[in-house]
Amino acid sequence: MNSVNPENGCVGCSACYSICSQKAITMGADNYGFYIPVVDADKCIHCKRCVKVCPLLSNNIERDKDASISKYMFVKNIDQRSNSCSGGVFYALAEYILRQNGIVCGCIWDDTFVAKHVCTEQLETVKKMRGSKYVQSNMQNCFKEIRDYILSGRKVLFCGTGCQTTALKQYIGEKGNDLLVCCAVVCGGIPSPKIWEYYRNFLEKKESSKLKRVEMRDKKHGWLMPEIYVEFMNGKKIREVLLHENLYGVNFGEGLFINESCMKCNFKLNKVNADILLSDDWGINKNRLRDSRNKGSSAVIILTDKGKNILSQIDDKMISYEGNIDDIIDSHHVLTKNHIENKWRKEFFERVTAENIFDLLKYYKIKWEKRVKMPFYIKALYKIRVYSLLYNFKWRIFNK
Repeated sequence: MNSVNPENGCVGCSACYSICSQKAITMGADNYGFYIPVVDADKCIHCKRCVKVCPLLSNNIERDKDASISKYMFVKNIDQRSNSCSGGVFYALAEYILRQNGIVCGCIWDDTFVAKHVCTEQLETVKKMRGSKYVQSNMQNCFKEIRDYILSGRKVLFCGTGCQTTALKQYIGEKGNDLLVCCAVVCGGIPSPKIWEYYRNFLEKKESSKLKRVEMRDKKHGWLMPEIYVEFMNGKKIREVLLHENLYGVNFGEGLFINESCMKCNFKLNKVNADILLSDDWGINKNRLRDSRNKGSSAVIILTDKGKNILSQIDDKMISYEGNIDDIIDSHHVLTKNHIENKWRKEFFERVTAENIFDLLKYYKIKWEKRVKMPFYIKALYKIRVYSLLYNFKWRIFNK
């Protein structure tokens, strides 16, 4: 197997592990906590199958953005929309696939709040796939399971990051492609599972209770300003503005602990292998915000005829508007540009431990506050829990 590692691009997709007939590849973790393949040289027979499915070594996709179709969409059912991180498009697609006796594969929190991909034919499990997880997912044996389902003639809907959908498409190959629908979420970088583990363990120790619920993008106060909501077994709760107030969220947004490969992502709009790209409608206007009641709207980029066809099957469930690819790119820079590398990233990983996670996250958050010149009154609005409400009100008044 050619050397692919975090320094030269490995995304931990598990395609090589899944394809190896000799069980020469297992999935482990690097020093930063990211999932990586570990090769047993004594078992390797140099068949190169792992190279052929690697999305970094064998991805030949070259996509013209103007050949895509763009839409803004959200599901009509407000409860479904409220419980999804964006407009509920994935959930509507998943319902359709399940009605076709198909399988859905996506990311859930397990019982200990580790992010894992699972395959299911149960709607209750699909509900757990809704909502952002903002940490690298453990793919487990999902690629193998998807292959087996397709070989048995069942349709599969897969949702993951662009590197994961590209890897899965190469792993399944052309023969199984007709039964596989891939939705790639627009991604700004995947955080380290180790850092998320340290942070959630710190929260449990601080509150003297195990986690009961984690919503990275709770919509109680609206969709426009994402809030993280954490609930504990003892009844205690935390609600903070994710990217401006929460220690984990602010530093994630600044790229402090995202994967090295994300700094030079090879799966932007022109290189991703997927049928549909899904993201938030961050370029939303007043009309769409009003119609969605500030409970979420999705920007959808249709990349294949298969993607177009399956979206047509849920038209009656959705409210849709004609989109513009250039407008979507303008409001989603990560579609064409890499995350700016955080100059303190390496220092952070060298220093971080389970014991000092709070102090370090707070230290780098203060650096961010000084850089953006966070006003005192904004901090006060965070503290009394009204910032999101005022932000939503101001947006409706002053934005077009």
